[in-house]
Amino acid sequence: MEIQFETREIELPKHARDQLVGRISSAMKQAASKVRRLHITIKDVNGGKGGMDKVCTIEARLDGGGQVVVVDKGDTSAKAIFRGLSRCPKLVTREFEQRRRIDRHLLANTETGKRLQFSRTEDEKMSVDLISGVS
Repeated sequence: MEIQFETREIELPKHARDQLVGRISSAMKQAASKVRRLHITIKDVNGGKGGMDKVCTIEARLDGGGQVVVVDKGDTSAKAIFRGLSRCPKLVTREFEQRRRIDRHLLANTETGKRLQFSRTEDEKMSVDLISGVS
């Protein structure tokens, strides 16, 4: 799994970046085989004013195509990253379980002469409609 960092309006020293890579690798251990690349963007949305202003966006590019995006906030960069990382492996696993369920339905319905129609809704969730009577 390739890990990339991008920072905006935030200085992230090399030693901190190296420590983060180790912690990210261990946090993503359960989903690492399913993720090709992890792109982490950290930005300070309101400058030096303080508060919950560090935003971390984690984009996990998945094997077989697609991606999972997690956005989280924190008062420090580390908190924002680790909040996002606590959710990311679960979402990756859920995405692959959903794909597996769809594959099973597709196989079962192909054998019975039915066909599934896939479509994406506005919020990018996959919906599946069963078209019966198609030979």
